[in-house]
Amino acid sequence: MSPSRGTLPAEFSRLVAERPDATVMRQKELGVWRQYSARDVGEQVARIAAGLSALGVRPGEVVAIAAGTCKEWLLADLGAQTAGATVAGVHVTDAAHETCRELAALEARVLFIEGEEQFETLLEAGELARLEHIVVFRADGLRRAGDPRLVSLHDLQARGQQALAADASLVQRLLSSRTAADAAMIVYTSGATGRSKGVLLSHRAVLTAAGALQTALAGTGAMAGERVLFQPLSHVMERIGGMYASLMQGAVLNFVESQDTVFDNLREVQPDVIFAVPRIWERLHSSLVVTLHEATRLQQWAYERTLRLGESVARAREQGTTASAATRLLHAVGNRLVLGNLRRMMGLDRLRVGISGGAPLSPSLVRWYRGMGIDLRHAWGLTEMAGYAAIAEAGDAPESAGRPLPGVEVRLSEQAEILVKGASLLSGYRGSAPRSQSQWQSQSQSQPELDDGWLRTGDIGRIDASGRLEIVGRLDEVIAMATGRQVFPMELENRIKSSPYVADVVVVGDGRPQLSCLVMIDHEAVEQWAQERQVAFSDFRSLCASPEVLKLIGDELKRTGAQAEQGVIAFRLIDTPADGDEASLTPAMKLKRWRIVDRYSGAIDSMYAVAAA
Repeated sequence: MSPSRGTLPAEFSRLVAERPDATVMRQKELGVWRQYSARDVGEQVARIAAGLSALGVRPGEVVAIAAGTCKEWLLADLGAQTAGATVAGVHVTDAAHETCRELAALEARVLFIEGEEQFETLLEAGELARLEHIVVFRADGLRRAGDPRLVSLHDLQARGQQALAADASLVQRLLSSRTAADAAMIVYTSGATGRSKGVLLSHRAVLTAAGALQTALAGTGAMAGERVLFQPLSHVMERIGGMYASLMQGAVLNFVESQDTVFDNLREVQPDVIFAVPRIWERLHSSLVVTLHEATRLQQWAYERTLRLGESVARAREQGTTASAATRLLHAVGNRLVLGNLRRMMGLDRLRVGISGGAPLSPSLVRWYRGMGIDLRHAWGLTEMAGYAAIAEAGDAPESAGRPLPGVEVRLSEQAEILVKGASLLSGYRGSAPRSQSQWQSQSQSQPELDDGWLRTGDIGRIDASGRLEIVGRLDEVIAMATGRQVFPMELENRIKSSPYVADVVVVGDGRPQLSCLVMIDHEAVEQWAQERQVAFSDFRSLCASPEVLKLIGDELKRTGAQAEQGVIAFRLIDTPADGDEASLTPAMKLKRWRIVDRYSGAIDSMYAVAAA
């Protein structure tokens, strides 16, 4: 790749020219994986680009995509970029009214969506008058034929085909008109600690980050293998790491059927690399732990024994030594007979490397994966740096985020805030002034600032003597207790989330003498636990209210050391399931702290009132 001169569409065009018959993606149709060559995808991208040009899309304007993860997302993204547009992925996990707010702020005239039902939902939630064209991926049974704005993706491509027949050089001219400095995309931040912000990333920034990622993982040989895409493509991690960095390296992108089939599709494909947020790694772990409850005592003993051997081998590697010959021999036998079967059940048997990013992952969980024979590593970055700034290397400590990627510089401020700079830095925010060498004009004081070219990330960290980074927490999440103690909740929350029965947790205690927490249980794991013990419940709320489940979570808090070591005096369960409360989740499947604290303020007050009584 050539970040200094190229654009994403130009790089993909080069891939098509060099390897036209290579399979680049698959998606299931009627239960069968259908594959698409680079030529197939290139032709569809060209037709979409020409069709958008025929609709009046001009270089530099914003085109939005609000859809789940599917091949059409990629086609629309590359097609709109080829037409010269800046493509904004809108989080479909947000509430419909928030999606409408983002669309209004983007001032987009063209929107890609999945189907008519989604259009109806958006229409009811907000004002969409500015939209002139709404392209529907799946247009079967469109009822609003009278709405002139609606057009199917098929019809858009047909219009593009007509434009190309009249002007065969149209796409080439479009490709030649864009430069590396032009804005390629707008990616919204997760909104975990406040409102999402639209980050402008240039083609240079995206290609720089993708190239650095490829360089960092070159030794694994994983980037040119099989990929399974299942996270929101509006999220920077999947869009740049999972999709573009992999695609440009020659990977095959397999799009999941739905969010309900993610683990089934992982087992079918057995990918070479996975880029995933911590919640995915936590769910895979919880799912296996729950499955092992049904195993025989001998099978459980074999698993636990082999896992301990694997952890010993991994720990020796982290320390720069080698485990004993006996340990390595026993582990090799157990790995073949026990762990290999379990990895296949998880869809991870061919995994060469797993990357966890978007938020730190519990070191104990990293150790578990390494004990299972899976090379799981932390990645650290932020949307404003195209998602990736540092990645751990094989053998790094479980808590390490590794060294900065090629072309990225990292340092700490006097307050230990992480500062970064590099070619993958954002161009600006949608609606704000572009960055300069020495100053930054932001939309609000909560936005990052540049100080002589350095981006203030808001993350607190440590850098060891070898230049490896460790994330401690976030400035805007620090808990200032009444005792004067300051607590970064991340480490404690990760410790609690190492439990297979905990999906997420928010530790609170600002202005209080002690800490407490709000816990989101892992629905599947706790439900199965309750059924095995014949605990009576009728729905999620009654499951959370059952004395047996409350005792289970209390015991888990004790086991993880949250109570005795960290002083968590009380907890409450969040009794609304995460998948039924999308407004409280980020695209990285993390609870929005500010929203949870606000919504459960009464429960928080009651915890402290009971504790004080």
